[in-house]
Amino acid sequence: MSRRTLAFVMIATAVVALITIARYPTEPSWQADDPRRGAHLTAMTWWQEHLTLAHQDGTVWQRRQGEWHQLPPLPEEARSTVLLGGDGPLLAGTTRGVLAFDDDGWTAFTGDDAPTGRISHLAQSGETLIAAGNAGVWRRGPDGDWTDLGRPAGEAPVYRVMVSPQDDGDTLVRSGTIEAGVHLFWPGADGWVPDNDGLPSDTKVLSFHTLPDGTVLAGTDQGLFRQQEPMDEWQQVGGLLGDRRVLTLAHDEDRLYAGSDDGVWRAPLADDTLEAEPDWLPMPAREGQLDAPVAWVLTDDAAPWIAAGSAYNLRSSRTPEWYILVIGAPLLLVGGGLLLYGARRRS
Repeated sequence: MSRRTLAFVMIATAVVALITIARYPTEPSWQADDPRRGAHLTAMTWWQEHLTLAHQDGTVWQRRQGEWHQLPPLPEEARSTVLLGGDGPLLAGTTRGVLAFDDDGWTAFTGDDAPTGRISHLAQSGETLIAAGNAGVWRRGPDGDWTDLGRPAGEAPVYRVMVSPQDDGDTLVRSGTIEAGVHLFWPGADGWVPDNDGLPSDTKVLSFHTLPDGTVLAGTDQGLFRQQEPMDEWQQVGGLLGDRRVLTLAHDEDRLYAGSDDGVWRAPLADDTLEAEPDWLPMPAREGQLDAPVAWVLTDDAAPWIAAGSAYNLRSSRTPEWYILVIGAPLLLVGGGLLLYGARRRS
């Protein structure tokens, strides 16, 4: 290869590298931002407009103005499985029942019918709080008293719950069980009613979510399903998401986010709802980047946060490959220019 040809190759390579530099940093990806990475993140929520985390070692953290601050840890042997935030006390579903955190520290809910044992999920609507766990479902009313709603389906563990306000001011409770599908507890009812028409048999319900138009979504171990009204037939949501496990769901103004074993998938929302065959797209995550399946997605910030063994935020980053391009592209451009200049002088 002549010096002139080598010079042109170097200049062309430098131009391509510079174009790549201009584009590469604009592609956001999941970046770890966790004060206890390696301790396994079990729950996350927004509390008093700040991101709040709970880890398997009992530590609790809150992010304020870009810095992590440690809150008092959970009581000994109580480990959080779910956090529920808002403007009131921080609530934690734990391996030892439901706890509340305020200025006086962590306090357990007690009473004749208060939740006991491992709590898998919490849901709230107004002054009604619902707790679910291995021993069943409990409801706490505005008067502060707990009511044991029992087990929706025999010995099937309840993994997720959803509480929906009704026109008369009462609430409808949905339970998502392991291998027994969805059950409803209607206002004033004496027991649970199965709501599984359209769901595969022995379905594990892993997440619930409500879209702005009122459509209810159920994430299962066999894909994502939708329902417009209680007791309607469930319809499976198509597209590339397929029959993946859907562990968590969240939405912002324009998109629905679904967390699964292989990362996060997103689909556009049109007129506040989801199409039957959405255009699902995987969100960037380099191989081995996430520590675990995506258990939680939060969208109340400028960019989504996820819990996948650790806390991650979606943002642009400059990886080592980017810095190699930054250094290499100018060197190639200058080197190619010098070679071309020398070749022309000799000719």
